[in-house]
Amino acid sequence: MEQLQATCVKMNVAVVDSLVIGYEDLIVSLHLPDPDDRHVLAVAIRSDADAIITFNQRDFDDAELAKYDIYTEHPDEFVSNMITLYTPRVISALREMRGRLRNPPKTVDDFLKTLHQQGLPQTVKRLSEFSESL
Repeated sequence: MEQLQATCVKMNVAVVDSLVIGYEDLIVSLHLPDPDDRHVLAVAIRSDADAIITFNQRDFDDAELAKYDIYTEHPDEFVSNMITLYTPRVISALREMRGRLRNPPKTVDDFLKTLHQQGLPQTVKRLSEFSESL
């Protein structure tokens, strides 16, 4: 428990207001195909999120989400949209992310291959335009 609390504190320092509390009471009232995902929707509701970014879209019923004006978006679509909207920031963040990969370090091609293997082919296609900057 102490380790979880320490992780939450670090996360909240890194991304201010990222810690969502007070969502637990909503869980029992939510109806999703996989009950183990209800806490995700509860957090989204409590934090007034527009979307849940997930590879697991099938476990989030559109009708249930619509009650709270929330939708799901696949991570590949989300990142691709972020590249379009915030190109310099995203490229900079990804360059920094790749630079932190030291065990082993990754070339740009290796980095893009990894992203593709993780289910982000659209993102990789977009990033290939900026490979010299990554």
